[in-house]
Amino acid sequence: MSATIKNPDIIKLISNDLDKAKTMAINRATNTTVARMKDTITNKYNIKRKDITSHVNIIKANKNRNESQIIIPHQPLGLIYFNARKAKTGVRYNILKGKSVIRPHAFILNVSKSSDKQQVFERYGDKIKRVLVLESGKSGIRNRQRIRKVGGIAITQLFLGNNGKNMQVVMQTVFSAAVEKELITASKFLIGRRVG
Repeated sequence: MSATIKNPDIIKLISNDLDKAKTMAINRATNTTVARMKDTITNKYNIKRKDITSHVNIIKANKNRNESQIIIPHQPLGLIYFNARKAKTGVRYNILKGKSVIRPHAFILNVSKSSDKQQVFERYGDKIKRVLVLESGKSGIRNRQRIRKVGGIAITQLFLGNNGKNMQVVMQTVFSAAVEKELITASKFLIGRRVG
């Protein structure tokens, strides 16, 4: 049996539906890939999903561009994201679940006026003598060490360990498997909506 469709409007509608289905499948597969990455990280490491989400940027596909992008910075996340809290001798944090570490000479500091913008810093090196001029006009001498921000681990390292450079290959594999499934689902939905 065969059928010939002579109405060009029907062919155009089905073609548009397939383009929409492709875009929907790409975007859903991208979300699936990011969700799988978050699951892998949060199963082993003591970091919240929302903290990973705030550092991952997704550029979605649309009708003009049939690709999506997942942008993940390679800079290490601050220790504050790994349950950092004040301890007697410094700062206690947990990068791995169930494994607590104390960093001596470290302290938590508000970076801005907002209380949720905290970071972990540590003192290092020799003390430096500084002469300060106070508002009263008197000068004071302070001996202080330098401070620096303490970084934790980058998202790429959390996901793949030391194989962070292979992240694109691993994520592409997860994406490819997800996009096939999502393309079938989206096509059935959009074309079925036209028929039904």
